[in-house]
Formats: sequence, structure tokens, C-alpha cells
Amino acid sequence: MKTLRNIFLVFLGIIFSLFASMVIYYVYFDFVNEKKLVNELNYISNNFDKEIVDERLNKYVTNGDYKVIEKVVKDYWKYLINVKNDYDNLFDDELIDIIYFSTFDSDAKKFENTINKLMLVNSSLDNLSESLNNLDLYDKINQYKLDDYFITHYKELIFDVEAKCNKIINDINIDKEIIETYYAYYIFLRNNSDFWYFENGYIYFDNEDLGKQYDLLLNNIYSFGLYDDNGENKI
Repeated sequence: MKTLRNIFLVFLGIIFSLFASMVIYYVYFDFVNEKKLVNELNYISNNFDKEIVDERLNKYVTNGDYKVIEKVVKDYWKYLINVKNDYDNLFDDELIDIIYFSTFDSDAKKFENTINKLMLVNSSLDNLSESLNNLDLYDKINQYKLDDYFITHYKELIFDVEAKCNKIINDINIDKEIIETYYAYYIFLRNNSDFWYFENGYIYFDNEDLGKQYDLLLNNIYSFGLYDDNGENKI
């Protein structure tokens, strides 16, 4: 009887040891994966505007459900980077020349190229803003039916993506206001092209009321602080 009892106790000890080892393994597994995941996504967030993150977005450093979270968050980062690149590419040399009045003489007095460019950029900004505003940061992760434990982690890790998304939306709204202000300025000059002339770097109006309206539109442009009054701008 004692022999059987001893064997049973040894068996229980082995089972307990195996169970304890498995618990320790999974705790360590979770700890390592969580640390890797946080470090990886923090690196991407901190280097969002740099090309060095591109390669890391297509590689994964975690396993299991952590890899699911990593992949989903990185997919959203890739999307935001593509949107940001499209956004930055709108501000090409042609648009910069318009903003700094470098093409004023060559396109006066109808400003067809200027107005068309501003309309195109404004439409593109609308599309980018709409795309970001419609972005659902929980659509992909919900498809995997993860445990609440991992969903909680996901909510913490997607926060930087959401913050960056909101910042880009805010930047787009500011730039839209700038573009629309320039657009209103050039439309006014085109529609009243018979009542103004350009001389010695200044615009003069034959009509006093139109001149006051023009000054208001020009002051709206100055309010953005894109250049100082001592620059080489034409106006």
C-alpha cells in the first residue's frame, strides 16, 4: 500500500511540476511577446515619417494572438503612411509657386492654371479627409474574435494610430482653409479683372469698394503667416 501511495504521490508531483512548468512557460511567452510588441509598435510610432520603418512594417516579431494584433496595427500604420505620402505629394513645386505668388505674372489675369490647380488640390484634400474620417480602427481586429484580454491590449496599442490619424485630419483641415482662401483670392481677381492693374509689385483697383474687398482677401492670406512682409513676394 505504501508503495502504491508513494507511486501515486510521485505521479502527482510529476503532474504538478509539468503543470507549473506550462504555466511558467505561457506567462513567460506572454511577457516576451507583449514586450516585443510594445517595443516594435513604439518604434514605428516614433519613426512614422522616416523610411526606416517601411521594412519593419512587413515583418513580425511576435507569435500567436500577439502576432494578430501586431499585423492589424501595422496594417493601419501602412495605410496612414500611404495617406501621408499622398498628402505630402500634393504640395509640389507648382502649388508652392502659387502660394508664394511666383506664377502671378505668367497666369494673370484669368489665372486659369492657378485656379484649376487649387481646385484639384482642394478636391484631393477632401478625398483624403473623407477616407481618414471613415477609417474604422476596430473593423479588422473584430474579425479575429480575440479574447477580451487581447482586445484590451489592442485598444492600448492602436491609440497612437488614432492620434496620428486625427493629427493628419487636423492638418488637412488647416491646409484646406489655406487653399480655399487662395482660391477665393484668385477667383475675385479673375471676376474683377477689368477693374485692377499691376504696377511696381502692387495691385491697384479703380473701384474703392473692390479695393477694400481685395485688401480683406489679401489680409486673410497674410494671417496664415506663410511668409513675412519683407519677402520677395509680388504682393
